[in-house]
Amino acid sequence: MSRLCAIAGSIVVLAILMLPGATTAGAVQPINFTRGALSGAGFTTANPSSLAIGPDGRVYVADTNGSIRALTLDPNTKAVTAVQQITTDADIQEILGIAFDPADPSSPPPIYISNTISVFGDAGQAPAGAFSG
Repeated sequence: MSRLCAIAGSIVVLAILMLPGATTAGAVQPINFTRGALSGAGFTTANPSSLAIGPDGRVYVADTNGSIRALTLDPNTKAVTAVQQITTDADIQEILGIAFDPADPSSPPPIYISNTISVFGDAGQAPAGAFSG
């Protein structure tokens, strides 16, 4: 079983992709998944840009404004039961993607991000300490 995550408009959607066992080369296999909206525990988002399932089992949602939140899901209902703010727009700007190293056993897990800064100001220079891209 593997997990497929997608973002549709302003609603974060989590889908579980069930792949059948061994197949013959070239055979087309049906894709079966269940689709649902993440909701509960006061979780809302207007500008999601990326999501990933962390090695700790939580769903990490990044917004274009720089916010990353870790969502704990109820294993039966898949409702959001807890939200932990990881970063804010004061920490990072314009997050485009997030990922984890599946081999890193650290707790909490390190989060790898890609981001950009679209406005550098009148001088055309990035702010000190900003590593865009």
